[in-house]
Amino acid sequence: MKQNVFSTDTFLFVAYAVVCVSGLLLLKTAIPAAQQVWARGNLWSIAALQLGLGVVLYGTSFLLWLVIISRHELSVVYPAALGLTLAFSTLGATVLLGEEISALRLLGIVLIFAGVVCLAQN
Repeated sequence: MKQNVFSTDTFLFVAYAVVCVSGLLLLKTAIPAAQQVWARGNLWSIAALQLGLGVVLYGTSFLLWLVIISRHELSVVYPAALGLTLAFSTLGATVLLGEEISALRLLGIVLIFAGVVCLAQN
């Protein structure tokens, strides 16, 4: 199996992280709005479409994940993918959802990226 993850599949990792986090952010924002619309008896709304798109994006990220794990050792790609999605979801939640990020959390994100770089060098 290939060891150097990012030299061969950088695009897959970036696509996985972006699609996964985009899906999660859409789900996070759409669920409360869709619940309100559904409580009024409406099944179709912009919120329901956003929810559907979030599900499609998250499902697509799973398909990308299958491609990634078929090409590389799980012990290398799992920590890298988990770290990237954790960092990007935290940054996305801060920028798009207005969630606060502490200095300690920001340091954690920097350390995650450092760890991903270390994994890629193995």
